[in-house]
Amino acid sequence: MTDAHTTEDLTQWGAPAPDAVIRHINLVWQFTSAPGRTAESVTVDEVEFA
Repeated sequence: MTDAHTTEDLTQWGAPAPDAVIRHINLVWQFTSAPGRTAESVTVDEVEFA
C-alpha cells in the first residue's frame, strides 16, 4: 500500500530519510513482475479483503 508503511529514521547510520525510503519502495513495487505475475502499489482506500 502506498500510504500504509512502517519505517523509522535510520539516517544516523547512512540510510535515506523515511520519506525517500517509502517513495523508493512504492516505485520498486510498481515495476515488479515475474512470469505470469505482476505487482502494484495501491492506497489503503483501494484495498478490499474478501
